[in-house]
Amino acid sequence: MGMSFSTIQIQNRNHLDSVQFEKKLANHMKKRGFVPTTSDNSQLSYTFILSENKDWITLVSDTSHEDMTDAQALAKAMKTVCIVTSVHDSDFAAFHCYNTIGKAADFISLGFCEEETECNNERKPPNVKFWQSLLLEGRTFDELQEMWGEEYIFQEEVFAKVAPLLGMDARNICMDFIHNESNNAITVYYKNEEPLFFTEGVTKLHTYVCSGILSGEPNYFAFINVGGISKGLAIVVLGECFKNGEVKIGDEIKVERHKYPIEDYNGYKSRGFGNDGNEDELEIFTSQWEEYNIPDGRSGFIAYFNDFEFFHGLNLEHPSLKGRKRQDLTDFHGIIVWHSATIVSGDKHKLYAFAIPINNWEAGQTSVSMELQERAKWELEAFGYTRVQSQEESCESE
Repeated sequence: MGMSFSTIQIQNRNHLDSVQFEKKLANHMKKRGFVPTTSDNSQLSYTFILSENKDWITLVSDTSHEDMTDAQALAKAMKTVCIVTSVHDSDFAAFHCYNTIGKAADFISLGFCEEETECNNERKPPNVKFWQSLLLEGRTFDELQEMWGEEYIFQEEVFAKVAPLLGMDARNICMDFIHNESNNAITVYYKNEEPLFFTEGVTKLHTYVCSGILSGEPNYFAFINVGGISKGLAIVVLGECFKNGEVKIGDEIKVERHKYPIEDYNGYKSRGFGNDGNEDELEIFTSQWEEYNIPDGRSGFIAYFNDFEFFHGLNLEHPSLKGRKRQDLTDFHGIIVWHSATIVSGDKHKLYAFAIPINNWEAGQTSVSMELQERAKWELEAFGYTRVQSQEESCESE
């Protein structure tokens, strides 16, 4: 088993000391919605160390899969060069480079790894001008290119060869300071200034994917809670296709979700919850459809899940909820509704489907039968194949 790591090298153009850099980092994090805190209360942490010549600062995050995003943002915010130096299982090494305005400046890779799709792409010529601006006095780009061209048994060895040409510290790149307490590394902790999760207030549901009507196959749609916690769920489907007998719905409906909510994203990553096929972490609720009509004449079906408990809601507007983190938390908090339908006649059918929190949609309202349309307008959205649509749109059969 080889070495794997990812670190960010930040060019320290103004030779900031540790206190000055920590203040710069805190200002940057403030704009992202994070404020300093203690280790016991943190949701994100960074460890950094200055090279001996203070030309570079090495930064390590506890969310290393977001290093490229961090490096790009830091380069732009601090108006400096950032380079993500990474290794996968000692088989693949890479330099992801960003210039002083946060734009990708170059990408250098060595070795091969099936898990790293970038190494399968054709390698482009290096950005000579970019690298020449980083070389120490007396060093040449030819020396740098020679180091990249050597054969390495362990790809991380390239950093020991390249670092002296740029004034970096190869030991810092390879995270030696993480395991050495007798150094000047500093760890800083941050928490969300606004909550990532909601527990108070009404339960609000956000639908985000729908299969359409697939005859004879499992149909599904998925939604997440973006509001407070509550108990009780109803699923409603409406459409002229039911009234006219063009579509026949199956008897049973299932609701599936992960059994345990995520309260700590970093803990979630370390435990590996949410992997596809990990059925031990899922729970399934079943119910039967009942015929249902509303005053405007539309017909459909309703199913009750009285024991279903909504976990805390996800704050989709939170500034930290981007990229992989947004995908992970949305997927893990997703509630999936499975049902079957058979198309008897016709080829285009509109289907309106709603997920309704029975007991916490609005103060004092507890009956699903009361003013369903008003609830839908207030809170729920009909949905399309892969995007949330307006109230007047719907899923259609193929």
